[in-house]
Amino acid sequence: MTALDANGGNVKRTSRDTGVPCGTIRGWRDHPPNADVVELRERFGTNLAAAFEAMSWKLLERVNAETSEIPTGRLMTDAAIATDKARLLRGLPTEISEQRDANLEGLTTDELLRKRDELKRTLDARGDAGGSRSRTGEARA
Repeated sequence: MTALDANGGNVKRTSRDTGVPCGTIRGWRDHPPNADVVELRERFGTNLAAAFEAMSWKLLERVNAETSEIPTGRLMTDAAIATDKARLLRGLPTEISEQRDANLEGLTTDELLRKRDELKRTLDARGDAGGSRSRTGEARA
């Protein structure tokens, strides 16, 4: 959040500077943790994150063990959850999302028209001819 503040609230610039996806930054900005969570993370975060990371490695070692009585899928899920918690406690992103910035600056009119046509073909193939849709699938005005 310090980087976001330093960038005057500009999410895209903060994302570019930090490598954290825009959606994650918006989530942190729009839904900050309450004071109790922040205090607990500051008091116990480092030790707890290390414990979750160690747990994740132990679970992954059991995946490779031929004699594990716990199903592989369950071990993998538990390891993923432990990894997620360790990252969360360290203040790191816990999701991966693709970000594409359309840099149209400096393109010629012909290049812009080609990009427009390409986008229209993509939307047509998905069944969205340009209008946004509500959750029920009805076209919005």
